[in-house]
Amino acid sequence: MQAWENWLAVLASHGFAAHAMTRPGASEQDIAAFSAKTGVHGELLDLYRLSDGQLEPWRSELPGATDLFPCARFVPLAEALELWQDWQEPRVPFTLDAGGESLAVSLSGEVVDMETGTVMAATLVAYLERLATSALEISDDDGVLTWDVC
Repeated sequence: MQAWENWLAVLASHGFAAHAMTRPGASEQDIAAFSAKTGVHGELLDLYRLSDGQLEPWRSELPGATDLFPCARFVPLAEALELWQDWQEPRVPFTLDAGGESLAVSLSGEVVDMETGTVMAATLVAYLERLATSALEISDDDGVLTWDVC
């Protein structure tokens, strides 16, 4: 998925260890089981084929460790399934922030902010493309870089 690679490249161009934060892709068996339980298909599954979530930046000593989504961690497939089962929503979460809020993909493929119900993009690829072209607000707190979308 080129949009994912483009987004990681943008983060890397600002000094973040985006590629090093990604986990290896999920297995086809795990992806098929996830899809069968949640009903989700398409781009979210393609993303999990590339990366089964991310390493937790606050546990990493890696310079440039970061969340891979705005103020939110890209959760592994197993954690996404647990969140979906807990919430019983027709949307499947793929991020989680410190306050327990999430971005999710609806069964029609839209990216939705679970806290507000706002549709962030018509597709996951469109959302990643928008992130890759957004201005980033970079902060340096005693050598620890953080970012957010302006």
